[in-house]
Amino acid sequence: MKNKRIIRISIKNSIRYIYIYIIDKINNNIITSVSTKNIEKNKNIIGRNNVESAKIIGINVLKYLKKIKFSQIELNIYNKKYHGKIKIISEIIKNKYKLL
Repeated sequence: MKNKRIIRISIKNSIRYIYIYIIDKINNNIITSVSTKNIEKNKNIIGRNNVESAKIIGINVLKYLKKIKFSQIELNIYNKKYHGKIKIISEIIKNKYKLL
């Protein structure tokens, strides 16, 4: 039987930033992380913890997921409600991979 790679996407939302960690669940290693700290200020984005920055972060996560081979994705939102920025990020990933 082939070794199936399961990817866990953890989304943390603080007052100032959004953090996303892509984790290999079997080995329990962080593959990469993406945050709004890394986004350069754009004139259209007011602040770094809003809906527009969530869209940019979601697209950046898709770029990393294209490079990784996996069989399943799990979403971890740390007891946050599934709305707003968290919903936007997960919907971007769902629409691309149809796995969540």
